[in-house]
Amino acid sequence: MKVLVTGGSGLAGLPIVRHLVDIGCEVISVDKKPLPKDVTEHRIINCENGRDLLDAAKGMDVIIHLAAIPRPGNHDPRTVFRTNIMSTFNVFEAAVTAGVGRIIYISSVSVLGVPFFYNPIQFKYFPIDEDHPNCPQDSYALSKMLGEEI
Repeated sequence: MKVLVTGGSGLAGLPIVRHLVDIGCEVISVDKKPLPKDVTEHRIINCENGRDLLDAAKGMDVIIHLAAIPRPGNHDPRTVFRTNIMSTFNVFEAAVTAGVGRIIYISSVSVLGVPFFYNPIQFKYFPIDEDHPNCPQDSYALSKMLGEEI
């Protein structure tokens, strides 16, 4: 299986890339940051650049999308929102254009209001499931929530 992983050199992306390689998948990782040597093919790509992303998506069976600005406090909120939403849009557009059959979108618990919460969270029930109301409290969480809708 041919898998494209966006955000492949990130905290969550790198273990996923390594696992996919270990189980025999052909993996291309894309990220703005380099990948450790000898892991798999890696391309330095900003997912806001749809053309480069489309080139990487050609011939893939699956795209796993993790690329995002992960820490809202370290960046301007508008930059976080714009980058994360445009990157997600470009991933889906590249997948459709390239004929990729499956996309796995990685969201975040922050959609529910944690871990970067500013106001106390009152969960409606436990255990929390996919039907629990969302409570995004920053631009990162909002971008992830809207990414789920794309």
